[in-house]
Amino acid sequence: MAPLMNNSVYEPLFKMLPYLQKYLQNWQGKTLYEISQSFVAKTETSISDVASQTIFDMVNPVLGEAVAKKTTQDLQYASRILATHHLGIDCLPEQVQAIHFFGLQHILKSFSLEQQSSTPTNALQVMPVLACSSIPLQSYSYPRGLMPARALPNGQKIHAPLFPSSMQNTLVYNAPVFQRDIVERMSQKWDASLFTPREWNAMQSIVHECILSDICLNLPDLSSQVMYINHAIFKKIYPDNHHLHVVYLNLEKIAKKLIMDDISRRDSVLFSIFFHKESRDRILKSLSGQRACWSKNASNGQVLDRCGSDGTVFFWASDNKGRRIPLAFYDSPPRLCYKDISIPLEPESIYEALNNNLIFPSLFSSFVSLHLEHYLLCYGGVYMVKYLPVILDAVVTVLNEANSPAHMSKYTPFTSLGSGPITVQVKNGISAGSIEILGRDGLTQKHLQSLSELTFDNVIEQSLKEWSMCHLPKAQQTEAWFEELNQTIAPWKGVVL
Repeated sequence: MAPLMNNSVYEPLFKMLPYLQKYLQNWQGKTLYEISQSFVAKTETSISDVASQTIFDMVNPVLGEAVAKKTTQDLQYASRILATHHLGIDCLPEQVQAIHFFGLQHILKSFSLEQQSSTPTNALQVMPVLACSSIPLQSYSYPRGLMPARALPNGQKIHAPLFPSSMQNTLVYNAPVFQRDIVERMSQKWDASLFTPREWNAMQSIVHECILSDICLNLPDLSSQVMYINHAIFKKIYPDNHHLHVVYLNLEKIAKKLIMDDISRRDSVLFSIFFHKESRDRILKSLSGQRACWSKNASNGQVLDRCGSDGTVFFWASDNKGRRIPLAFYDSPPRLCYKDISIPLEPESIYEALNNNLIFPSLFSSFVSLHLEHYLLCYGGVYMVKYLPVILDAVVTVLNEANSPAHMSKYTPFTSLGSGPITVQVKNGISAGSIEILGRDGLTQKHLQSLSELTFDNVIEQSLKEWSMCHLPKAQQTEAWFEELNQTIAPWKGVVL
């Protein structure tokens, strides 16, 4: 292992996330370009026809037929997708920079093809991203509005809201569309003195050129608007790549369509998990207490707290404020319940509840359908890299041992880490999100080429520091630890804007 990753200051991080070292070691000594090539190599499986059509139908009305067709064609060739993101106007450095880590090969190829051909369709490159919408508008990544990467001296993040505070607990999945009068009213309340001139100008550009465009405001739902807005932002982030298209897809809305198809077929994975008692009972027990799943309280039919930590069984419900409601499993007869909500766990009832937006898929149901039924391989962050293989392996084991009709022969374990190193900073040492990059006129082809030549070891330092500060309990972040962290010297050689 590289000396940097052996530094004692990172021991608490690797003790808390012991599996992380294994994935990081796989990238040591490789250039960022070499790593990105591994993400686009042809896969043994291809996404299902249902998944292909669902994605096409989501992209086509917003970004056009050519982009929609290219998106599905690429996923049919290499069925990997970045899934570390939350659905919102993307400002978070780790999410923004994941695009040119995971998709660097696509980005460099788009420029190369543009130089070789005058036909735009020949140079078309697409970077799809699955983004989670089952989070409140006031999540840490702040989809309620915009958020510079810089914090105030007291450590507080600076927020620029576009939805009122009364909606902070509304799920992104249930949030209304951006409307001109509300966006203008909210943005006029921002305190310009809190922001640097570069930040302010970039934020105003996002509001007036992206959000308040007639195209955006005429789209039918927030998911479509976010797809359009982030597409426009990344056009500005990569100004030399005119035919590169970053496509944000609502994870739960895609999963909803796929699951509705799954439960209409008796030989599907989720039909067996949901409706065959033996398989269902075993999976409820084996995944109890696992991240992204449910607790014993939920699997044993206890009354759940709406804001508790019990997770949910298979699906979430929503209340009349668009907030997330957990569901517990009750037997005799099988049903999913929360107080006066009771949904029979049978194909027709689940299909109807999904179709009428009474429930929406949990991460468990979403990823099981995406991976095991429709072969869309999701690459995530430092927590997902642990919990996703646990979920998938448990489902495969249960179905194989139960001699389920679901076909598992195509499943192979995989490395799902897609959240890579921080590669771009601004001159004050702050990791750059979309606001910072836009404030400095984007990443040119020269910047991207220099990144492609760097090794993983050159740039992992900043991420190790930020992961340590983000994920370690506050009690472990002592003054002496912070001093040691800040004194860590390593050859970080990314782009400084």
